[in-house]
Amino acid sequence: MAYSLEYVGSSGGTAVSIYLVLMELGMALGPVIMGIIIPVAGYPAMFLFLALIRLINLCYFQFYVSKRRNVTPRV
Repeated sequence: MAYSLEYVGSSGGTAVSIYLVLMELGMALGPVIMGIIIPVAGYPAMFLFLALIRLINLCYFQFYVSKRRNVTPRV
């Protein structure tokens, strides 16, 4: 959240609201999706699925941050 607020400029309220909405969406849909995966594939597949999601998120963040490293924040 702090990282996004650093780059949004005067749209801080919009950035915070989008962040909170996406966080709430993840907390609402995560258990539902995992509840669908567990009966079909079992717990090992669920943990593998969660690890893959985390790996994809970490790779995206790493590549996004490395591209934005030369951009100075607007204050």
